[in-house]
Amino acid sequence: MSKLIITPMHVKGKEKIVAALDIGYKICQLDLYKKEEASILGNIYIGKVKNIVKNINSAFVEIGKGQMSYYSLSDNKVHHFAVSQKRKELREGDEILVQVARDAVKTKDPVVTANLSFTGHLCVLTAGKNQISFSSKIRSQ
Repeated sequence: MSKLIITPMHVKGKEKIVAALDIGYKICQLDLYKKEEASILGNIYIGKVKNIVKNINSAFVEIGKGQMSYYSLSDNKVHHFAVSQKRKELREGDEILVQVARDAVKTKDPVVTANLSFTGHLCVLTAGKNQISFSSKIRSQ
């Protein structure tokens, strides 16, 4: 059984975030982040559609308390609704499953996508894409 442990920690008087991957009671990976530089890249959220802007074919989705994000409707044809819907079009107030594809930069909101990606050691599972690819790291024994 594997667990991902994320906890705040003081290192040399500074606040840090420690992420540890525990597989079978052994720490296999340990990452240390500055708290003020913590990235949300790759995080998956249930976001609430706050505004749909037709002229730029996009929506603005709230992924946290007051944290808005940009969601391109032209790049995301299929939406993963949190509550099952019979319709396919997106409306204000809908809750959808999104993953952060790009962090916020200066005044721009983070960019989210409906193409959910789950990465492993030698494989990547991507929702919304029906193709099979193989890692170049796989070698025959």
